[in-house]
Amino acid sequence: MDRGSHRGPSKRLFRRASVTLVSLGMFAFAGTPQPLAAEPAPAQSRYETALTAYREGRYADAVAALSGPQLQAGEVNLLGWAHLQAGDGARAVAAFQRSLRLDPAMHDSHCGLGFAYLRARDFARAVASFDRAAAGSPGPECSAGRARALQALEEAAPSGRAEVAATGLPTEFLARGEYFWRRVGDGPFEPLYVRGVNLSFARPGKHITEFPRETRTYDEWFRLVSEMNANVVRVYTILPPEFYRALADFNSRREPRERLLLIQGIWAELPEGSRFRDRAYVREAHDEMRNAIDVVHGRATIERRYGHAHGTYRVDVSNHVLAFIFGREWEPSAVGAFHALDGADEFKGRYLSIASANPMESWLAEMLDHLIAYEHETYATQRPVAWMNWPTLDALEHPSEATFAESLAFRRQAGETDIGIPPANEIYDDDAFTLDETKLAPTAAFNAGVFASHHVYPYYPDFMRNEPRYGEHEGGRYRAYLDELKAHYRDIPLLVAEYGVPTSRAVGRYHPEGLDHGGHSEQEQAAALERMTAAIRESGCAGGLVFAWIDEWVKRNWMVAGTEDRDHHWYNAMDPEESYGLLSMLPAGRDKVRGDPSAWDASTLIAVQGRSRALHPIGDGADAARRLERLFVDSDAGYLYARIDTGGKIDWNDTAFALAIDTYGDAEGDHTLPLGLNVSSDVGFEFVVLLHGDRSRVLVDERYSRTRFAEIVQRQSGRSGWEFHDDYRLEANDDGRFSDPVIPHGRKFGRDGTVYAERTYDAGRLIHGDLDDDSSADWLYTPDKNMLEVRIPWGLLHFTDPSRHAVFGAPGVRLTTAGIRLKVYSYRPRSAQDSRAAARETLPNFVDAMPVDDGSLAAYRWRG
Repeated sequence: MDRGSHRGPSKRLFRRASVTLVSLGMFAFAGTPQPLAAEPAPAQSRYETALTAYREGRYADAVAALSGPQLQAGEVNLLGWAHLQAGDGARAVAAFQRSLRLDPAMHDSHCGLGFAYLRARDFARAVASFDRAAAGSPGPECSAGRARALQALEEAAPSGRAEVAATGLPTEFLARGEYFWRRVGDGPFEPLYVRGVNLSFARPGKHITEFPRETRTYDEWFRLVSEMNANVVRVYTILPPEFYRALADFNSRREPRERLLLIQGIWAELPEGSRFRDRAYVREAHDEMRNAIDVVHGRATIERRYGHAHGTYRVDVSNHVLAFIFGREWEPSAVGAFHALDGADEFKGRYLSIASANPMESWLAEMLDHLIAYEHETYATQRPVAWMNWPTLDALEHPSEATFAESLAFRRQAGETDIGIPPANEIYDDDAFTLDETKLAPTAAFNAGVFASHHVYPYYPDFMRNEPRYGEHEGGRYRAYLDELKAHYRDIPLLVAEYGVPTSRAVGRYHPEGLDHGGHSEQEQAAALERMTAAIRESGCAGGLVFAWIDEWVKRNWMVAGTEDRDHHWYNAMDPEESYGLLSMLPAGRDKVRGDPSAWDASTLIAVQGRSRALHPIGDGADAARRLERLFVDSDAGYLYARIDTGGKIDWNDTAFALAIDTYGDAEGDHTLPLGLNVSSDVGFEFVVLLHGDRSRVLVDERYSRTRFAEIVQRQSGRSGWEFHDDYRLEANDDGRFSDPVIPHGRKFGRDGTVYAERTYDAGRLIHGDLDDDSSADWLYTPDKNMLEVRIPWGLLHFTDPSRHAVFGAPGVRLTTAGIRLKVYSYRPRSAQDSRAAARETLPNFVDAMPVDDGSLAAYRWRG
């Protein structure tokens, strides 16, 4: 479990994600509508009818002919052209995009998008669409459209001379209209679509601010990021000098337009008591801004500070810095508390002003004005700026998201009485306060421009999933939200500064369209990123930054609150926050759960049997499969592994296995095993792993489970019956009651009283598969080897720190285990769909056991 206990970054996900990020590149599109390949009836007649009407100029008739259900890609393409010729650009764009979702190779739709954007004077997207069309050998009309769009784009580009004249300063980067703009040398400004990655740095064994100090690490990361076709990296705070030195060196070897640009973040902690205007706090924020600006200009010396980078900065990377983003995901409770303390509703600075504002907007405008002023007056330059924002504080209204007070009132009206009230600073009202960047007004002295920087994930806040109007959008809920957000920011660039989905085993929130908060394989993560990337582009945003570069073990979310200690030393697959990385940081597994017996050569053999027959054979022809031969165990920084060898091929209709796991003590745990095995043990077991085809799962001693089912809870509107509780504990019992570890995700209320029912995550379900093919696999049966392999996350076994052999014994109680003991039973299930043991008249209901005697159970110990 030490720092060396992880395998270096896995390239498997990265290679897949590379394909995804290439799709972030400028779109390109193709030709005029041509008759497409014949399609099966009745689609053929429908298409021909519409095409005839289109060619005769009867565009409304063409649209009407294509109004039926289940249109195919070619029909939707023609529908787009008909809408375009009829003058309905918005419907044309929607149709072309829909046809590309049905068939990404429909290059004719790319060309149609080019003309639609050209007509809407969205010249940058028009050029990008026509460029994408080039892959499909477009006709001369498409090429001519590209030329027109390119000429219009050049004429609309900001003038370098005008930018200098306005402020007296040269400016390399601008935020204007819908885009960022970049000027290379003395050339004209060109639109820059951001295809980027948020860099994360906490490698296994490291805290969040223990940044790499080796330039070779950064250089390798920059190379990999660039190979993904990304053009921007973002950091959240000041990094060590080695980072900026590596960036300058990396870019010195690349052509100007191929250089990797930087968005420099300026982090801010929350002030005590939400007093954002406290002098000491403001001074600290100003110091951080000035340090960041001095750092990128290569003129900084920062003394050693706890939790911060430090050193001497002498490399100027300012010509690679696209923008500054100030702040954090501001907690709504902090914003609300500040509003109660402060009454400012405007700010007038030298570079920015804001009116009709709330106190937080006024304060943020003042902070950005200071940021601009320092760089302008110290280094005679400017660049775009933004504050950090997220949907919780967006300027939109979401009736599906009630406040905590409103939800509390609904619950009391329904007769609920046992309602816990959290502290005020823990209440998250996700639609109560706003930060609206459209109120910002740059003065004549600031020409670089402002933009909106939003973190946008598909599953949080809950209104992203629950808002009815988002479910009606043809492009899906994520696209619907982005369309609405971009419509609000129609006059400034909107950067989706974070988006992504994690590859954790656990699911923190479900999404109706599968964009869940966790539970994805690496392959599924890449597909989800591709969907979101397309939605960001199609909604007219200025670009997007994938979160995140590497997995960070030190992160944690609500699902594991209070259950992790020293989490940077071990990987918890049950925590979605640890697994966002494009570059996975995997524990040092020895290639197990891949069907290779040699992967277990260095593992611990804890039980072996040389018997030719099972202990209690049935004589039904399946006893060989139930005969247990060997039991291996191993572990790494993320998982406990077990391998069971049997005497024959398994048919899950008549064979199942129960692997009992004791994590602490002889007395503690349940001394009666579940599943009707009719087995009592001298040793108490806390967990049982059932291996039975699709019904395979992990069960936990009911007294030791963090969640429980209660019928009285189920009676409440929208509740599943499952709830967290504080009565769980390690204690001796012989109840034989083991339960599923089910985690409730919590219901939500709309402002009209609508109840959005909670969903539950079945944490115990085990997924069968080969890790070479499916990174989310939990177990694998290899028939030609008569071998079962399973991996169980430490977090699912209630370990709080496996590097120190620590488990939780009760809420707030940590215990140190002397080791883990395992015993496996084979038996005949009642059926393939009923995992309970088939009853036998005179013998125990199991067929074989290993080890046979409880007294021979050996403890597996591992190096911490």
